[in-house]
Amino acid sequence: MPSLIHPQKMVWQARLTIGIPAIDEQHARLCGLANRLLDHPDAPAHDERVVDILTDLGQFLMLHFHTEEEYMRRLGMPTDEIASHHQAHNRIIDQYADLNLAATQGRMHTAAEIFRLVRRWVSDHLDMDDLKIKAYMAGGDLQPAARPD
Repeated sequence: MPSLIHPQKMVWQARLTIGIPAIDEQHARLCGLANRLLDHPDAPAHDERVVDILTDLGQFLMLHFHTEEEYMRRLGMPTDEIASHHQAHNRIIDQYADLNLAATQGRMHTAAEIFRLVRRWVSDHLDMDDLKIKAYMAGGDLQPAARPD
């Protein structure tokens, strides 16, 4: 039975794949990094294990965001869509910086609390932003309009 105190680990789901193996693998790894926080759910935010996970997460976020934006350019996605996606990435980076500050100031008390925030970033960003890449590749709503002859 799931604990009422600690959240459940994230489970990577096939519905979240966008069809670019490098990005899909990175998404799965992001889930894994977030899940590491639940290996020590009651550890305080300043615990070395939690700090190490947050450091790894921050470094990986930067790599992942660069990878995603590069693939979007290669796919020929509209410039405004890439810019919007970049802004979404910047919001997560800002939230990550705020999270680190909150952790050092004692406003985030445990690894489980941090996990809840990170889980929300990952799931919201995948659902609201990253699946647009999949739609574009499938000729969905983001497909550029045909040019008149």
